[in-house]
Amino acid sequence: MENLGDILKRLDATRASSGPVNTPVENSEQDSEGSTYELPAVACDSCRGRGWFTPDVPAGHPEFGAILTCDCQRDRLSEERSARLFRYSNLGQLARFTFDTLNPDGLSDDPDD
Repeated sequence: MENLGDILKRLDATRASSGPVNTPVENSEQDSEGSTYELPAVACDSCRGRGWFTPDVPAGHPEFGAILTCDCQRDRLSEERSARLFRYSNLGQLARFTFDTLNPDGLSDDPDD
């Protein structure tokens, strides 16, 4: 089995001899065949659509290496949770009832009232 250090040295030597690396166009990637294609627009500038990020802090900081949930992901998760709770609660049929439409005195004994 080949040593990882030897493989990395060989890769560095190959990259150095091949000249400067072409910088990719922003919002583009290359597939396995070398074709460049444009990536879809990123919805969030903070996490670039991943839903998480690592804070840019120096080594030794308590949040160094931590993975934090992005605000866009947190909002989406909160909305999904609310929708799921509403769906499981079966309160959808009761949405027509409000404090304005209910009779605060309750039902009377007189059916005509």
